[in-house]
Amino acid sequence: MSKVLVLKSSILAGYSQSGQLSDYFVEQWREKHAEDVITVRDLAANPIPVLDR
Repeated sequence: MSKVLVLKSSILAGYSQSGQLSDYFVEQWREKHAEDVITVRDLAANPIPVLDR
């Protein structure tokens, strides 16, 4: 079993071409590797807090 991490960062959400491409990739990957774990993180929708130190 493999692990795949997909990071999205477009502020256009579902309208960005890169977002659509990554969604397609995840869909195709799941069809061929159903046992793998795919984690998708949307950094525009859920930003990482700023480190100040």
